[in-house]
Amino acid sequence: MNREDSSNTDTKREYFKSILNSKYLRTKIFKDVGIIHYKLYGDGGQGQPMIYRFKSHEIISLKECIIVHRTDLFIKHFDQVFKSVIRDFSIFDDLLYTALKYENKTAFDMMVDRLGGKLPNNFLNRYSNIWRPTKNSLSILMNHITHYQQQPVQYVGLLLCHPISTGDLEMFDQICKDILEPTQSDRIKNITYGTNDLYDNNNNNNNNNNNNNNNNNNNNESKYEIIYYMVNKLKEYDMDLRGNLFMDALKCDNNQEIIKWIKDSFGSMPEFIGFYNQINFIYHIKQYASTETLKLIQLNPVDVRVSYENCTSSDYGNIDFLNYTLPIMANSLYDFNTLQTALDNGHLEYSLIVLQVIHDQGMKRNEELYGRLQIYVNSVHESIMSLDLVQRLSQHPYIKVLVEDIALTAIKAKQLDSLQHLLSPYTNQQYLNTNSLIVGALCIDDTTIIEYLLNTYYNNDDDDDRTTTTSFQVKTNIIGDMMHQPLEYLYSLGHSLDIKLPPSPNWHQIKQTKEPSLEILELIIKYQPINTQQPIHPWVILARFGYCDEGIDLLISTLRLVPSTQRSSKIQDTLIKASKNGLIKTVECLVMDINRFADSFKTAIIHNQIKVAEYLINECISLVHLNNEEEEENISPRVRPSLFYDYSVRRGPSDKKIWEREHIKILSSFYYIEDDQLFKSFWNDCKSYSTTNSSMVSELLAESPFDTGYYRRYVSNLIDRIILNYSRFYNGPERDQYQMQPLQLSSYNRNAFVTYHIISKYRHDPQFNQIINFNDFDINQFYINNQSIGLIPFIFNK
Repeated sequence: MNREDSSNTDTKREYFKSILNSKYLRTKIFKDVGIIHYKLYGDGGQGQPMIYRFKSHEIISLKECIIVHRTDLFIKHFDQVFKSVIRDFSIFDDLLYTALKYENKTAFDMMVDRLGGKLPNNFLNRYSNIWRPTKNSLSILMNHITHYQQQPVQYVGLLLCHPISTGDLEMFDQICKDILEPTQSDRIKNITYGTNDLYDNNNNNNNNNNNNNNNNNNNNESKYEIIYYMVNKLKEYDMDLRGNLFMDALKCDNNQEIIKWIKDSFGSMPEFIGFYNQINFIYHIKQYASTETLKLIQLNPVDVRVSYENCTSSDYGNIDFLNYTLPIMANSLYDFNTLQTALDNGHLEYSLIVLQVIHDQGMKRNEELYGRLQIYVNSVHESIMSLDLVQRLSQHPYIKVLVEDIALTAIKAKQLDSLQHLLSPYTNQQYLNTNSLIVGALCIDDTTIIEYLLNTYYNNDDDDDRTTTTSFQVKTNIIGDMMHQPLEYLYSLGHSLDIKLPPSPNWHQIKQTKEPSLEILELIIKYQPINTQQPIHPWVILARFGYCDEGIDLLISTLRLVPSTQRSSKIQDTLIKASKNGLIKTVECLVMDINRFADSFKTAIIHNQIKVAEYLINECISLVHLNNEEEEENISPRVRPSLFYDYSVRRGPSDKKIWEREHIKILSSFYYIEDDQLFKSFWNDCKSYSTTNSSMVSELLAESPFDTGYYRRYVSNLIDRIILNYSRFYNGPERDQYQMQPLQLSSYNRNAFVTYHIISKYRHDPQFNQIINFNDFDINQFYINNQSIGLIPFIFNK
């Protein structure tokens, strides 16, 4: 039996050797393993940092050693890096923070030790907004606690955040003992904490502790003892955490036990009232407080800070707060926007209570001759829109309903009965902006409402001689919301759309609008051809040809009608869509100068529209040749003569740098080409103007659009492909033909990995080091520029 096992092992060993001796199989196996390894990066879990997956030879810095948990490589290279930056300790801040973030105790301790046992000044202040302490990272930091004894006020809130929110008594006591007790003479006043989990998370922790330790029924201690202990302990250092606890208890189901404990912790009731009568607590009370809580804390609604000028209970529909304060505050309730706020936020029950109060107060005001009460309502949340609510509002003696705005909500909610009730007093369109109602009805997938509106206001009767057709004004940014059925119904009755471009918004007003569907665009074009009395806006034609290129003559005739002030942006938008969808005919019509190529080519490449990309490259080459001919004739370069030349903008790049800039943008799209042969083909096509140009290709190497932290293998392969293809021309007849020069490396390249990869792989490779100018590269400056990540010195003879 043993002999058979030994024989089988020897046979397997021989098979394995034969596989390794086969270059094809060996290459394929390691390539597939590499692909799997490359794809193993991803999100480390909710709230956790992304995880890099590097092989050891791909790691270029101490920071990456920490991130990928290669502490062995960190130790191996640390002294080399430290010697080069010993004069400037501040550059270690980022490395120290990275070690904390990834909980690498060895790396953190080693760096602090080399820095003389002291952390850089203001280290935690610099990262306090992004660091979320964990038990492990806090334990690492606490080993170097002497630094924080000097300035505890700057750090103690951040350090306490984790043990307080998790109920970690051991860590909490350690911070109190090591930081707070030695600094009692320098009392810390009124420190607040960013956590909202004081009660919630701590309570979960306490429940677990009780389950583990409470094995008998005689333990009458409150399950919140840990919370109470921490709060009382911090009070000894003048750090009052009761405010945080009070707000958390309100948000967590109005925990009566905790709220009562906080109340009892104050020496007197006036002291407690003064505590919660601060503006931030009042807002939480209005939002969350139940009737039981309001009685427990003895809230006095008359207090000026509880007045309805700052009321937020209607924002959240807190009916308990409303009912509690009504007996005292009803006299002033109608003076403010309580009702409107509740309606806008969809709090129906709250709104109905306020409506009754307004009715009662209005009657009282009439009796006391204070003048008639009138409150305006201009909107209602769609979720509470109903015929009953509309009737209550419209029939209320002290409410004035702004019909048009609420009618639009009824349309959006598809409530014909509510709409009819609202509009029944307004049978004449001169009293309403019916245009906006029609446009609103076009945006719902139901024809009953638009049929009602057209019948009511536009004599929509085939047998009625008074029936007239109307052109309804609509902005282009609304067309994307329109539905096919109501729009077709409107057209079937002879009506039309008067489409206008909206005014250009300010930067802070820009919002994403929905793209119109091809179905809607085709419908508009069908009923409003460009050669009719009510022609469609050219924008609609342009938008349509971003989805299909049938009937290209329509696009050609439309382009002349596009206003010059809108031509460039509208044409560019359509061109990008056409490039994405592979519509060569549309692209042929719209590409007229070099400024249109870069984004279109990139879009075509990303979406694998190779035919469009090939067409764009060929047209770009023809433009380059035309430009060269014009320069030789001392003529200002312009767009090529075309069908559109008489109306296109007669402005072309007259400066060589402008052309180079656009060519570099086109060249940068090569990063998105994954196929080797396709890359080579496009590289060959562009040799007359970019791929033989040293400055352009050098810039291409420096401007990778991908994050090399996650796409390292992909970027390194592309860099190798660029250098390989440039070397083909450099070592061929193109070198003399285009006066090619070696590629240049910049010491200031923002992408350290690319430069590092090129130097480490090609500097001593005789096949390639002649096409890259390493002599003028300042390697020392490159180290200096990347000190913050701890760039590992190059080792060429591995």
